[in-house]
Amino acid sequence: MLNEADVQKALGVSSLDQLGSGDVKNLLALIPEMDPELAQGILTSPGFQVLVGNMLTSVSEDYKGALTSNDEGHALFHERWMKEFKIYSDQLDNADLSPKERAAIFDGLARLSQQSFSADSENKRFLSGLFDKATAGKVLVVASVVVVAVAAATAVVTKSSGGSGLTK
Repeated sequence: MLNEADVQKALGVSSLDQLGSGDVKNLLALIPEMDPELAQGILTSPGFQVLVGNMLTSVSEDYKGALTSNDEGHALFHERWMKEFKIYSDQLDNADLSPKERAAIFDGLARLSQQSFSADSENKRFLSGLFDKATAGKVLVVASVVVVAVAAATAVVTKSSGGSGLTK
């Protein structure tokens, strides 16, 4: 069983109060080898809970920021598209247009339609990729902390009541 000094050495910190978000994944990997009471103490400590909370806040803020930026960019594209569409529409009101000029306006409208379709498809790809592997990894680490904290607490309770510390 790893004691506190072993865990500190493995993580390269002089105190477990110095853990950063980059240390959480490595700490979780050490949990199975730790004394259950130490694991529970770390996972339930206010400092660790704040660290995990900050990780969730960071993921949430990154996601919201990307969505806001995407919305702004999409709105600018739509505004520009509407201006061009109005220009072409206004030109079609001219009764003196030749068939060639009218065809050029329809080509412009078709180009706008294709741009709109492409922009919408690109935006959907962006949104689906927004929750990338790094973000998913942070969320999985936080979820792992919750699972491990519950397991450690159960092991400590079982151990303190005369059991082996392992649950069935």
